[in-house]
Amino acid sequence: MPDDLAAALSENAAAAAAFDRLDKTGQYALILPLLKATTPETRLARVRKAITKLVENE
Repeated sequence: MPDDLAAALSENAAAAAAFDRLDKTGQYALILPLLKATTPETRLARVRKAITKLVENE
């Protein structure tokens, strides 16, 4: 798991619980956009979006 996503999940218990409930495919689908980000700003925006998505879908 990318360090920035792990840090964001450690700060948000609801998002971490939702992430843990995902199967491997779901986790990969969440991580892949982070890995494809070409700039730090894009990556940060995608981490924030992933956390929001996890919390909303809990």
